[in-house]
Amino acid sequence: MNTTKKIKKWFEINAGWFFINGRKTAQWNAYLKNTYGHGLPPLTKMQEIATELLGPTGKKSSFSKLSNSATRVIAPNGKVCVGPHIIWSGDLEVTKNTKVLQLLATSIGEEIYVLRESHGRWFYNNESPYTYYGSSIATFTA
Repeated sequence: MNTTKKIKKWFEINAGWFFINGRKTAQWNAYLKNTYGHGLPPLTKMQEIATELLGPTGKKSSFSKLSNSATRVIAPNGKVCVGPHIIWSGDLEVTKNTKVLQLLATSIGEEIYVLRESHGRWFYNNESPYTYYGSSIATFTA
């Protein structure tokens, strides 16, 4: 296999998912399986499971972004993270989706945590989301 094909294969398997629309990940996975004999890398599989359970990335909800209370925790433009990786982002009502988030953690076999937009959006000096783990809204273990 020549160098160009090796680079193309590495890029498609490891970074190609970044350029694929969230609704086309199934087609991308099928392409990888047909072309290279295996599917998506583990991080992308986690993102795919999160999208199946929580809806498409970037999902907007109609709830008031100012209506947090003692019984209702909302993360407008929240980020669902695994270790240093963001696997899903969008408006998320944590109290309403507790069972779904627990199912997500169990499905991927990893601890997940939810960050607010301010913690999950701007990373200074190449910080990872894991820097803000201590200020997460909620954590769910496998």
